[in-house]
Amino acid sequence: MSELDSIFQYRLLLSKALELHIPLSPAEQLRLERLRGQLSTTIPELDDAADPDPALDAEFACEGRFRPARLRGLSGGGLVLATDKPPLPGKHLLVHLWDPSHAIEYSFPTRVIDRTRGPGAGMRVVFEGLPAKVFLMTRGRRARIEDAWTVGTAKP
Repeated sequence: MSELDSIFQYRLLLSKALELHIPLSPAEQLRLERLRGQLSTTIPELDDAADPDPALDAEFACEGRFRPARLRGLSGGGLVLATDKPPLPGKHLLVHLWDPSHAIEYSFPTRVIDRTRGPGAGMRVVFEGLPAKVFLMTRGRRARIEDAWTVGTAKP
């Protein structure tokens, strides 16, 4: 499992329990605790972030437009994104990340907590809300969405 997928699973279980008030099964609770122990929740600083391997393309929706970004850092608490026009702190964004090695798109609701402009422009965002994961169409496979309502159910 990739680090991004671990973060998705962690945020999904955390949102399910704390925001949606859906009780976690004992197996889900154990999984959440394991992930909490494995993942840092400290969001890297903008100038300390190094491109993850592999570096991933991202996009975020803001003020009715989609804007390109590049993932620079990630944690269980949020993301660091390089982008030419980072929004003001406090702005709520939906960030989409693509993992081409697994044909998966992740969507994370976030809020901007810090930004820099000029050379090396970017922003730090904290996760807020329920993430989603879409398995993109591949040969012989249909797209599938995974969210809090399908976790723990049989996969097609």
